Amino acid sequence: MHRRRFLGRGGPAADEFQARVPSADDGLCFHAYFRVVLDIVGVDALERVRIAARIRRDVLRATAAAARAFSLAERGVAEAELTCLLLDHDLFDHPRVRDFTAEVRLVGADGEAPCRAGGTAVEEFLHGLVPAQRSAVLEDLAAMMRRWDRPDLAERLVRPWSGRGRPGGD
Repeated sequence: MHRRRFLGRGGPAADEFQARVPSADDGLCFHAYFRVVLDIVGVDALERVRIAARIRRDVLRATAAAARAFSLAERGVAEAELTCLLLDHDLFDHPRVRDFTAEVRLVGADGEAPCRAGGTAVEEFLHGLVPAQRSAVLEDLAAMMRRWDRPDLAERLVRPWSGRGRPGGD
């Protein structure tokens, strides 16, 4: 028995997401809010998800690279330039994407907080641990930060991994 896949017009689908993108200011990032609407036609739902995920990844890569040219003080110009970049970029050139629109909204990072690559390495490391190991490692790291008189960093490290909404989703 063969399973038939419906290949048709799914209609435009909006994807809204956010990310931190680097600025020209030493170690500081913009918070970027994206809205991408895609009209993907002639594929099944699974392929539609794959195409949208690839485009989301490419949107994040393109804006992260281009945002480095702007300081946080140039937020308005950066926002306009990044939106234009996306609208003119070939990342939406896919035979199944019939139409698209993209919009970027930028704000300064929380309190102009640093945007360091090291945070993602810690997250990747913690994601790779089983929950019991993760808890022990978090306790050790937080204790070390407190010994260095940085309880603020200890709290920032532990907060996302405890309770609802934690990155690990355990």
